[in-house]
Amino acid sequence: MRRSPALLLVLVLAALAAPSAQAGAQPALQWRVCPPGTPAVRGTTIRCTFIAVPVDRAVPTGLALRIRISRAVRNGAPPIDPERTLLILSGGPGQSGWWTPMSAFRRDVVPAGWTVVGVDQRGTGLSGLRCPSLQG
Repeated sequence: MRRSPALLLVLVLAALAAPSAQAGAQPALQWRVCPPGTPAVRGTTIRCTFIAVPVDRAVPTGLALRIRISRAVRNGAPPIDPERTLLILSGGPGQSGWWTPMSAFRRDVVPAGWTVVGVDQRGTGLSGLRCPSLQG
């Protein structure tokens, strides 16, 4: 089965923009302190969450994968503004995108007032996707 990056992007953006849960809608994301080992960047607040994505789109209530998402914003920046949020999908092969926001702030390439969101769209990082037959 092939996962559609465009579908995942739409799901993530919808979850980021949702102010509250509605009947049948994806619940609002619960941003929390990131797991141990998450790179720290001085002057930046980093939070993590996940979105549940069905393994089979034909069975949306069936087995789901937890795709990790991270968000970084400079300390003292204004509240999160969807129009000033940069969503970064990482390159490959096999690269995890959850650390991308930290890398962007560490390199000091993020304009003031912007938020950077990274998605582990391949499931290779903290999302915990395990495929023993492919991982040796």
